[in-house]
Amino acid sequence: MQRPRMIQWAYSAPIEGRTNSVSAARKCLLYLVSTCNVEQGASNYLRVWETPKRIMKETGLKERTAQRALKRLIDAGLVKRIYSGPFSCFSIQYPGTEARRNKSVGYQAALA
Repeated sequence: MQRPRMIQWAYSAPIEGRTNSVSAARKCLLYLVSTCNVEQGASNYLRVWETPKRIMKETGLKERTAQRALKRLIDAGLVKRIYSGPFSCFSIQYPGTEARRNKSVGYQAALA
């Protein structure tokens, strides 16, 4: 997986809403894409462990804005929250990688 293609996808991903909301959601998506694991054979493929506070710090958004932006990304189907706790595990729903993600051992199974 090439990260430049994923970043290009993140810039053009369909996010609906007001301009400011879309801009915040896109910042969050770009941050998640830039920090996710793109190693093909990894069990945590296209996943990233983060907190809304860390996302807020890295994107320059307020904490509540970052939380709403993450919810918007989840509702749009661009990101999936796999685990929630002190850190949340997010899975990037990059097109064409669903089968690969489903075959990998996920954190949900590891935590159970």
